Amino acid sequence: MSASPEEILQQYWQYPAFRSGQREIIDSILQQKDTLALMPTGGGKSICYQVPAMLLPGVCLVISPLVALMQDQVLRLQELGIPATAVFAGMHTGTIQKIWDEVRAGVYKLLYLSPERLQSRSFLEVLPSFPLSFIAVDEAHCISHWGHDFRPDYQKISIVKKYFPEIPILALTATATPQVQADMVRQLGMKQPQEFRLSFQRPNLSYQIQYSEQKLTDTISWIRDVKEQTCIVYCRSRRQTEQVAQFLNDQGIAASHYHAGMDFASRKKAFEDWKENRSRIMVATTAFGMGIDKPDVRLVLHYDMPEHLEAYYQEAGRAGRDGLPAQAVLLYNHADIKQRKQDILIQYPKEDFLRNVYQAVCEYLQLPIGVEPGKYYPFSLQELCHHFKLPLRATSYALRILEQEGLWTLSEGVWLSDTLHISITREEVDLLSQHSPQAYEVLIAALRLYGTLFIGPTPIDLRLIARKSERQQSEVRKVLLALQQAGILSFQESGETPKLYFHHRRTDHRHLLLHTDRILSLRRQMEARVQAMIEFVTENNLCREQILLHYFDEHVMESCGRCDVCMQQQPIQVYPQAQMRDIIWQTLSEKSIDTEAITQLFPKTQRTEVLNCLREMREEAKVGKDAYGKWYCLK
Repeated sequence: MSASPEEILQQYWQYPAFRSGQREIIDSILQQKDTLALMPTGGGKSICYQVPAMLLPGVCLVISPLVALMQDQVLRLQELGIPATAVFAGMHTGTIQKIWDEVRAGVYKLLYLSPERLQSRSFLEVLPSFPLSFIAVDEAHCISHWGHDFRPDYQKISIVKKYFPEIPILALTATATPQVQADMVRQLGMKQPQEFRLSFQRPNLSYQIQYSEQKLTDTISWIRDVKEQTCIVYCRSRRQTEQVAQFLNDQGIAASHYHAGMDFASRKKAFEDWKENRSRIMVATTAFGMGIDKPDVRLVLHYDMPEHLEAYYQEAGRAGRDGLPAQAVLLYNHADIKQRKQDILIQYPKEDFLRNVYQAVCEYLQLPIGVEPGKYYPFSLQELCHHFKLPLRATSYALRILEQEGLWTLSEGVWLSDTLHISITREEVDLLSQHSPQAYEVLIAALRLYGTLFIGPTPIDLRLIARKSERQQSEVRKVLLALQQAGILSFQESGETPKLYFHHRRTDHRHLLLHTDRILSLRRQMEARVQAMIEFVTENNLCREQILLHYFDEHVMESCGRCDVCMQQQPIQVYPQAQMRDIIWQTLSEKSIDTEAITQLFPKTQRTEVLNCLREMREEAKVGKDAYGKWYCLK
């Protein structure tokens, strides 16, 4: 190695030094040791594999669960001058083959792969010829049956290890209990791994739990407390994100909303408006999740109680990544607690319901008993539920459990819209202006709308491209099809339905072999996680941070001194009315401010006294209020 890790960090990222724990993890990989790293949200996980990837010969294979996250990371790396690429479901065969050839030729230092690609025949055929340096598994808890986000495709990672038994594995996660950690090591076949556990403490983050029967009002209050700072508000339903965002906008607070049901262009605009501070509030479902690395978020507010502490910690941890003071606020009430308990049976339904769903799927697909496995079938969850009068939400969870049982694989949502991927470079696009102005103008219009067209298949809207290029939609489609024929790009039109791939020989649902002990165990673990979440929000005597750290097997003796419980246990200064009047008078003598700003001068517990004081001073003609709602002195 000609350069040190510090030199690589400075050269490409311009960071003066590593964060706590990063250097030790990097050294472990450079010493060719299997490595398990538990790092808190915002702890800088990606640096731990990106730096050694630049130092070691060959290419680092990165397994990552989210396509959007992979695309963002690859784009960021390319901007830094680091050769990286990604392959995931939905990409054109020719594009993938070109990437395989470039990987074998040593073009890239990092290759991002979605986990389902690991069982692809084309990948397994070329894998032995790859010059792999090591394997990095992001969100590694997904490999464990006992984890909160188990994904069967993650268990195919062991296939790569069989081809490359000597190269190290780096497993990274922010949320894993001791049981999940042990399962991760076993499933990945790690040999005496070096384990690094960074503290899950966030000294700048204040956890605040509030019982609320007026969540909209309380949300407004917390948002105004952080004044003009950036916030995320998490909701559990898509509809609720829209309603809360609309309410905030009606109150004069610029807010965007974000959920998986929005089209790509709308999600992209919402994210960019928030990232560029055109709207300071993002109201979102958990679809607005991993990879959201905006450092200056001052408040993360949970409008509903999350399912478990793993999700809460990860989402709350998106506040204050710049190290400055930030708040994680959770609003809950009795309805939240009741709903979380009901979720257990919905997400882990009884055996009879699982067998009924299996039978319904087989009848829907018209599969006779004994039919051979290994075939794709068009599949619609909505049609299935409508035809057999099944509850949509419970059925979707049942399908997921049966998928984990190895019965089938569902490829939902891949073909929701047209996708476009430009195979040539930006310089080659510019050359088109000389001999094909029409094609050039269409591609430039597309590039102005979508920033990831060079990275991989990007969902597009032909109408927007047509409008941007001042052409008819049919003309744009014709141009893209011609450019695809010329090998310049990959253009996939929407229209294909989601598919279900059958892995087994179809059997009678009454004789279907199910691992009922595993399913029952998972249900009981979810019950324990939900109960831990309930105890966390209802506990009024123990430090919130201590409870969280204990859950993740980290024990600290001292209370944080910042959470709502700790603050309640500290003596609060109570201002007598005379002193309160003096402070208000002195403040308004210097500048005019609104009611909310005045109440923030005093403890929240004295809010009523402050409002009474203002009313009395106004009646006494000592203060007044202008047309903009600001108070001022009447001298």
